Amino acid sequence: MKQVKRIMKPIFMCILAMSLSLTGIPHSAMVIQAKAESVKSGTISEDLIWQYDPDGTLTISGDGSMPDYTTENNYYTGITTDVPWGDYLSDISKVVISGNVNNIGKCAFSDCTSIKQVFFSSSVQEIGESAFARCTGLNSISFPNALVSIGDDAFRGCTGITNVIIPDSVTTIGSGAFQACTNLTDISLSKSISSIRSYTFCNCMKLTNIEIPQNITSIGIYAFSLCSAILELDIPISVNSISDEAFSNCSSLKKVTANNDFLYFGQRVFDNCASNFVLYGNNGSTSETYAEKNAHVFVIMNEGNSSLKDNKSRYKLINDSKTWKEAKTYCEQMGGHLATITSEDEQEIIEALLKNQGEKNCYWIGGYKENNQWKWINGEPFDFSNWDYGEPNGYHDDEYYIEIYGKEEKGYEFGKWNDMVNEGDNVSSSWHKLEYTGFICEWDNVSDADDKEETTITTIRKTPIKQYDSYNVVKYEDTDSGKIIKTAVSYNKAIEDYLSKINKQASNDIRGNNKQKKSVGKQLMEKDKDIHTLTYVASDEYAIAAYEMLAEYYDECTKTGIEIGKIKITDDYITISSNIIKK
Repeated sequence: MKQVKRIMKPIFMCILAMSLSLTGIPHSAMVIQAKAESVKSGTISEDLIWQYDPDGTLTISGDGSMPDYTTENNYYTGITTDVPWGDYLSDISKVVISGNVNNIGKCAFSDCTSIKQVFFSSSVQEIGESAFARCTGLNSISFPNALVSIGDDAFRGCTGITNVIIPDSVTTIGSGAFQACTNLTDISLSKSISSIRSYTFCNCMKLTNIEIPQNITSIGIYAFSLCSAILELDIPISVNSISDEAFSNCSSLKKVTANNDFLYFGQRVFDNCASNFVLYGNNGSTSETYAEKNAHVFVIMNEGNSSLKDNKSRYKLINDSKTWKEAKTYCEQMGGHLATITSEDEQEIIEALLKNQGEKNCYWIGGYKENNQWKWINGEPFDFSNWDYGEPNGYHDDEYYIEIYGKEEKGYEFGKWNDMVNEGDNVSSSWHKLEYTGFICEWDNVSDADDKEETTITTIRKTPIKQYDSYNVVKYEDTDSGKIIKTAVSYNKAIEDYLSKINKQASNDIRGNNKQKKSVGKQLMEKDKDIHTLTYVASDEYAIAAYEMLAEYYDECTKTGIEIGKIKITDDYITISSNIIKK
């Protein structure tokens, strides 16, 4: 193996200069003669030759495959290599692969720090391991369309490369292939690769634009670690696994969308990403579980569920129209309160939720005015605000409540706050009408929210149809959906059927079966226990019977994992608030 001593070239030049002075020969003449004498060539194999030209061009030509070589770059002893052109490693400025060469051998041009350009013949199908590693002067590269494979560490440490387009012919990119390409900003990946292997783009600190192809199934350890300029990523549904620390220390990464509900996450995948990092995924997905375990903000994307979680709070965006006071009551019945926004981070979280799930112009939040001071509904200090220009202005009387804009329109800036009256319909601008206003609920303790898989508030309206001496024919209607639950002759029987249905579903959800489950309402047994958590108004015999039924329901729920919040009974309504508990 040849040992390349970079110090020899300056010494040689000094000796040459002294000789020119002594002989009187013009410097230019001697330099031209020296360059002419530096043309070198040799054989690589029976069918391949190499030639080093005086302008710094190294040409590989012929037919067939290049062999693999060994190059060692030792801090103390320098570079040791067995490539035939080893004497010119630091002088080669251009590499030309011509003829029918079908591969670039292992370490063939590694540590050629002066290479600026590489020209491949259309026949090249494979670039070997470390073939161009640490070619720090290489600033552009164009791959042939016949290329199939790029080996491990092939361009590792090529700090001059800024843009790479990998043709769709490529099916394999090796581990660390572009690691530490610290000036790489854009990469276009082949749509034919199935995995992004370990360390492939690790420490590409200026990489900003990366689109992960739809055929990718796995992302290896540290694949994009230390890519500190990436802002957003979309992980396609084809990806089944992301290995340990694949995106760790991506300090600008603030949004990742995971489309596979069963995506496997390794350890510390998104550690030390941006402080406002948000992981988007579907309700009940492994992405949600991973976010909860690792204290990442999580936004649920799928239709019908709009809760957003971070390590402190859980939010839910409600696209129903209610007054501020009605929205306040609704959130409190669910065990939470109207959302409060006390910092820029919380403002960004709410804006992410609005962008993802918002349908209304405005949304009530938990700010209100009392004694000429703005306050938060849960008592938090009102130290942060994001008022729209000129707000709060008290334009209408009693503008004592805060709404946040969920859309952008002339005169209304998305995410800004406005003071508004309780009944939005009592204003001149249609933008603020109740039909265009939703609200956001919040739970202060994520453990409380996480323990509850589902929260239901159901109101059943009883409407008499016919009245007889011995019984009434009544209709039971879910006031939220308008669905008629049952038309029956017995108040007690209708509730029995309805609560049995709820309990059966809850039992199926939690246990997966109905083993050892008593049917709710089979018996009207007196219960010698404290059931004061049930609040009621029993003004007739039907309501009293219903209360007894709900006592039975309460007992059954305790066994099957339903936590009763509040049940209110009147002559005309039954309101049930319950939470299904995760086991």
